[in-house]
This record gives sequence, C-alpha cells and structure tokens, in this order.
Amino acid sequence: MTKHEKSFTELSASDQNLDERVEAALRAFKLENDGRMPKREELNKVVRTSHTRLGPSFLRVRDKIESMATRLSSMPEIPVELRAASEKALEEMWAMTRDLQNAEIVELRRSQEARDARQRSDLADLQAVIAGLEVEIERLRSDLSQGEEVVQRQQAEITDLSAKLAEEIARQAERGAILELLGLKADAEKPEPRKAVGKTTSTDTGGGREPKLDL
Repeated sequence: MTKHEKSFTELSASDQNLDERVEAALRAFKLENDGRMPKREELNKVVRTSHTRLGPSFLRVRDKIESMATRLSSMPEIPVELRAASEKALEEMWAMTRDLQNAEIVELRRSQEARDARQRSDLADLQAVIAGLEVEIERLRSDLSQGEEVVQRQQAEITDLSAKLAEEIARQAERGAILELLGLKADAEKPEPRKAVGKTTSTDTGGGREPKLDL
C-alpha cells in the first residue's frame, strides 16, 4: 500500500452515489482546466450538495485519483514484445474491420445496382405505356378528323339537297300559278252555248197532229 492509499470503511448507497457524482465532476473540471484540481466551491456548483457532505466525499475521491495516478506512474514501460503483439493484434483487427467494411460496401453496391435495374425496368415499362397511349391518341385524332370530314360532307349534301328542294318547290309553285292562270283564261274565253229557235207546225197523221220543228 502506498502513502496515498487508505483503508475505506463500507460506504452507504447515498455516499457512494455522491462520490460518483463528485468524481465525474472533478475529472470533467480537470479536463477543461488543463489538469488543475478544482476548489470545493467550484466543484459544488456542479454537484450541488451541502458542504458537510461534500468535504468527506471530496477527500475520498481525491485520494482515490491520486492513488491510481501513483500506481500508474510506478508501472514500468510496456515491453517491446507486448507492444509488438498489441500492434499486430491492432493490425489484424483493422484488417478484419476493413474486410467487413469492404464486404458491406460490396453488398451495398449490389443492392444499389439491383435497385437501379428495377428502376430502369420500371422506367422502360412506363415509356412503353406512354408510347402506347400516344399511338392511341393519334388514332383517336385520326378517327375524329375522319368523322369531322364525314359530318362536313353530309352537311354539304344536306345543304345541297335543301337548296334543290327549295328550287323544286319554287318551280312547282310557279308551275301551279301558271296553270291556275291558264285555267282562268280558258274559262274566260269559252263561248256560251246557243239556244235553239224555230217554228212549230202541225201535220196530220191519222187522227192526231204532231208538232214539227222548222230549222
């Protein structure tokens, strides 16, 4: 046991919890302040406990840290064999990590290539559908154009027939008017029938007389 090591009595759960909080705050303070040991007032800004409890806890934690530092400082340098073994183990771990990383990269590339292939296939299907729709649209446009031509032709025929019908009706009306005029004129020029005028004579035929018409 070194001069910094002390025998510690069994601590309560609350004291152990306080020591852990004090140690964490103390180590953080030293890291942020170039290894300087904090004062109790500075430490209590983080721990926030009573000075009565902070004092003993601070001493216990400080002694623990100093004891660990003393043991570490008294340890010999790492043997060359151990350093070489550790470096070799580190290299092997790094190679294994790199292999795993490369395998993961290869798998990711395969997955991405599969996704790209699916996307290309889906795109080709969509383009085929679009091409089919464009052909159908052109066909419908052609049918519509032909239908419009048929309608226009039929409308022209209807217009022509309507004009011919109107002309025929006009001719019939004109012919009827002419016939009516001719009929009236014929009735006007027709001579009246003459009445027969003559003398009647009597001849004896036996016992009676028969009237005779002299023309």
